[in-house]
Amino acid sequence: MASAVAAAPAIWAAAALILLAASFPPIIGVQTSGASKAVLALTHVAVGAVLIPVFWRTATPRAADSGSGR
Repeated sequence: MASAVAAAPAIWAAAALILLAASFPPIIGVQTSGASKAVLALTHVAVGAVLIPVFWRTATPRAADSGSGR
């Protein structure tokens, strides 16, 4: 179980990057201008650039808080 917990951030990051990559093919099939496709693709990248690191940090195992006094 400890090895699965330790690997959780890497597993999550890999899944997130795969899903980010999978979000691009439908953009190609949309019947709209190239500029609109570029904006949509950049929006996907911007959201991924924010969410993936944030969730990576929250998925990283941390030591128990020993300073709470409880």
